[in-house]
Amino acid sequence: MKLLKRPNRTCFTNFGFEMPPDMPDEWWDKIRTKGGTDVKLVIMKQMFATDLNPHHDRLSIPFKQIRDSIFLTEDEKSKLKEQKENIPVTLMEPCGDESKILLRQWNLKSSSTYVLTSSWKKVLERNHQGSSWKFKQNNIVQLWSFRRNGELWLALFKVGDNGSKGENGDGASVSHSTMLDLELHL
Repeated sequence: MKLLKRPNRTCFTNFGFEMPPDMPDEWWDKIRTKGGTDVKLVIMKQMFATDLNPHHDRLSIPFKQIRDSIFLTEDEKSKLKEQKENIPVTLMEPCGDESKILLRQWNLKSSSTYVLTSSWKKVLERNHQGSSWKFKQNNIVQLWSFRRNGELWLALFKVGDNGSKGENGDGASVSHSTMLDLELHL
C-alpha cells in the first residue's frame, strides 16, 4: 500500500517575510476606535481554491498553523469541541464592512481545524466588488482577533499576493524562525 504524501507547506520566507508583517495602522485605528483589547494574530495563511469556492462556504483555520492559540477563552474552546456548536463572531472585512459569521471546529480523522462558516460566501462576494480587496488563490491573508466588551471579533485583510502555482492542500505553515508573539494590550 502506497502512503500518500502530505502536500508541501508554504514557507513565508519564500514570499520575502522574515517575520509576519504587523497589522496596518488603519486597522489598529479601527480596532482602537471600537474599544478593542487583547489583539492577537491568529493565522497568516495562503488562500487556496477551497477557501474561495462558494460551494465550500468556509475559510479554514488549521490548528497547526494558529499562531496564538489563546485567542479563544477556555469556555469558547470547550464549546467548539462539542459537535455542531459554534461561536458567533463579528468579522471586520477588507472592504470595511462588518459581518456576523460563525466560528466552528471541524474534527477530521488526523487533525482538527477551525472554520469561518455560514456567510463566508457573502464575505467573498462583498470583497470581490473592489479590486484591491478581492481575494485570489495564493493571496496571503492575516486573521487577527480582539475583544470588544468581552466578545470575540476578527479582522481579516490581505498581506500580499503570491504568484506561485501548483500548491495543494489547505493552508500554509510558518517556519519556526518566523514565530512571533504579536499581542497588544490597548
